[in-house]
Amino acid sequence: MRETKVKKGNFKNLIILILIIFFIIGVSLYISSAEVRDWFDIYIFKKEILEDELNSIDLNSSEKNYVYANGKYLAILNNNILKQYNSTGEKSHELEIMITTPIFDSEGKYLCVGENGGTKIYLISGDEIVWEKDVEGEIYRIDVNKNGYVCVIVKSKNYQNIVYAIDKDGKELLQKYLSYTTAVKGKISNNNEILAIAEINSSSTIIKTKVEEISIEKAKKDPDEAILNTYEGEGNFTIMDIEYQDKNQLICMYDDHISILKDGKEERIMDLSQNSIAADIRLKNCVIRAEEETSQLFSSDTKIIIKNIQNKNEHTYIAENALKKLYAKGDIIALNMGNEAVFINTNGRLIKKYISKQEIQEIVIGESIVGIIYKNKIELFNI
Repeated sequence: MRETKVKKGNFKNLIILILIIFFIIGVSLYISSAEVRDWFDIYIFKKEILEDELNSIDLNSSEKNYVYANGKYLAILNNNILKQYNSTGEKSHELEIMITTPIFDSEGKYLCVGENGGTKIYLISGDEIVWEKDVEGEIYRIDVNKNGYVCVIVKSKNYQNIVYAIDKDGKELLQKYLSYTTAVKGKISNNNEILAIAEINSSSTIIKTKVEEISIEKAKKDPDEAILNTYEGEGNFTIMDIEYQDKNQLICMYDDHISILKDGKEERIMDLSQNSIAADIRLKNCVIRAEEETSQLFSSDTKIIIKNIQNKNEHTYIAENALKKLYAKGDIIALNMGNEAVFINTNGRLIKKYISKQEIQEIVIGESIVGIIYKNKIELFNI
């Protein structure tokens, strides 16, 4: 009897050992092999979803609908009514805003909406309008940080541009007048203390670029002493975007490289080669670029290179087929591949793969919600 129990115990331990070995082998293959990882993601972890399996919002294709995602909501502006929906497709609330042709930006719980070419601007949080106001000039760029501080760039009759910094209560903190340069983007730091402005001067044969960091507090007292850092671009490069990432790291994307700007110095962290078809810096602590790779005759894949700006580690993800459009938000990277959408994290791991029967028009990403946009509907899911 005792010998039988010992044999049963040994057999049980052997089974457990075999399961542990299979588990270790499975994890190792999942990490090291893209093919194995894809198989597990699709068939074991069920990361593949199909069109019509999700909650959706119907759209009137004969009307002009402007769609944006912010926080946990998806917002649709139509005929001066902004409707916000949750991930189940249920309308959470609606707001009346006097905007006809909007430009949007969102961060955290805040959504900023401005009239493109007009003067009206709104800051929205959840189900309420925090403030609304008119600015002097024609709005063509807006940006909001996670604390509700807004930067607005306008075209003016007397100046090339005016850049406004506005706090979360709608109070104007400063106005920066640009006479000879064009503002590409303005960004307020995550601690609300610094306004960064990316500028281009194309009046001569050589394009000159500049990024200035301005102390908002000092600008209130003495604008001439408020400039903290100035970064003059070298070479005939064009600034595409700037972004304050985690720890107030100022990232600048040019048309041929991406740099960190710190203490008046520029550190190049990623080159955008001739093979680069898209790039983005609107992430928490990473920068990305997409490259086209020929896989077979008359077909190509897309390689995504993700670089962490803190530890300089790189991750890659290979997506089948050619990229239509690249999106980035927080820790999420979305790839519009035409009839499918691929969502990966900043470690290069698949989050979701969405398969469509028709071509995807656009993708919008919030903090926890994704919208897949077609002419007649929007499909929603949490991410």
